[in-house]
Amino acid sequence: MEPVAYFFSHLQEKCCSVCGQKLWEQAESYATECLDCHEKLLHPQEEK
Repeated sequence: MEPVAYFFSHLQEKCCSVCGQKLWEQAESYATECLDCHEKLLHPQEEK
């Protein structure tokens, strides 16, 4: 079994599931999309 510190230091970067942009949240975050895509998914009819 590998040490916890090794595991967390070798996690792959998380990317937005919609646009592919790198996510800057912590690896433990449940977020799967970036803030911009998240807002677009919440309010699809609104345009900026």
